[in-house]
This record gives sequence, C-alpha cells and structure tokens, in this order.
Amino acid sequence: MDEIQTPVTVVPTSLPPASAVSEKGSLWKRLFGGRINRLEFIVGVMITVGIYVALYSAIFLIIFVKASAKSSGPAFSPIVAIISILMYVFLMIYNFSFYIRRLHDIGKSGWYCLLAFIPLVNIFIGLLVLLKRGDESENKYGVAPIGFDLKAVLAI
Repeated sequence: MDEIQTPVTVVPTSLPPASAVSEKGSLWKRLFGGRINRLEFIVGVMITVGIYVALYSAIFLIIFVKASAKSSGPAFSPIVAIISILMYVFLMIYNFSFYIRRLHDIGKSGWYCLLAFIPLVNIFIGLLVLLKRGDESENKYGVAPIGFDLKAVLAI
C-alpha cells in the first residue's frame, strides 16, 4: 500500500540571536543595539575623546589666529559657533551609544545611561561600565561579544 506523507511544518521557538541580524541594519540599530565588551567601550570612548580634542583644538586655533591678526571682525563667528554645537551634539550621541551598548553587555537597559547626568551617580555608572564583566552568555540584547571588533565600535 502506498503511504501518504503529510508535510511537516517547523515553527521556530525563539528569535534568531542579534548577531544573525544583517550587518546592513539601520544606523539606529548599529548605534544603539547589541553589545560591546569593555575593550571596545574604552577604544570607542578614546576615539570620541580624540575627535573632541582635534576638532576643538582646530576651532580654538582658528579663533586665536583670527584674534591675533587684529582683523576688524569678531574672532568667534556665528558659523563657528553653529558648527561647534553640531559637532558637540553629534559626538555626544555617538559617545552615549557606547554607554548604551556597554550597559546592554551587562544586562541593563540603555536608559540607565541617563543617570550619568546626575552628579556623583555618574561616577558610579562610569565605574560600572568600565569594571563590571559582561554577561558570559546570550542575554536579551544579543550574543556575548568575543574579542575586539572595530566595526562594532564604529557602528559600521
């Protein structure tokens, strides 16, 4: 006799890990999603500090040169002020993305980074993200980061 085979439907019981998400995800996901380890956090913060120092040194050098040239115009123009503010906002958001992804690594919500605006509490939050070891296994924010990944740090 011929047996009739019925197709079997396999239903996944869980979502794929965060690492299985396409590398070409949205900028929002790359900046604020996933996890980074302590080394990636330190390198990311040092990159933003280096950019801060380089850009603001250039701005102050321009202001100094213009002021010492004894030109008739003001040394600090509104355009320089607007560019400076935009750079600061961009770099601040980029810097907070490191804190959020590091908090994800230790199993905490990224909203905890807002505690960095409270005096004295910010010291505790800074020490927490610097010193606490990340979750060894997968948590709700993704799989544990292994080694150093510069692409993860730069969110590219």
